[in-house]
Amino acid sequence: PSASRPASLRAVTATRVLQCQRHALSLREGSTTRWSVAQSRTDRIIDGTVLGDGRSAALVVQRAGSQAINVIGLRDGSVLHRINLNAVSPVRFASRRGVALVLTEQRRLVIVDLRFGRITVDHEVEHDIGELAIDESGQQIALRVRDPFGDVQQVQVKDLIAATKLGAVPEPSVE
Repeated sequence: PSASRPASLRAVTATRVLQCQRHALSLREGSTTRWSVAQSRTDRIIDGTVLGDGRSAALVVQRAGSQAINVIGLRDGSVLHRINLNAVSPVRFASRRGVALVLTEQRRLVIVDLRFGRITVDHEVEHDIGELAIDESGQQIALRVRDPFGDVQQVQVKDLIAATKLGAVPEPSVE
């Protein structure tokens, strides 16, 4: 692909689009560029979402050997929060709730409140997780345990928060 071709587009409103190119990020409204921010040449945006308030976006940025979640303000493209991630597999967003679900070390679930840039849950489970998802409202997590073709378990986020505070493992329901 050419350097001028967009890597991805995220709709902000019916007329505004967040455009992620190879080394630049911009907010466009029709044919007008509202703002543009250069990214480091070593950074690559690999995922992202516009958060529920419509005033910010979360971007997963790949760097040499690591990842970060950058929360940017859509008013001017400034970085509001940067959450550095180590040994990360997937990042899943509940954009309406403004949280990210991060899987680290195949067994550790971390929930990050993107509005405030802080970790609200850091919990290790008993089995390796092959795949995970979180609903848009940030209330329910689905985990595929052991491998990508294993059993699916449903976990309520509130149960995970309670278990984290108590140091216990929540009992998921298997579907």
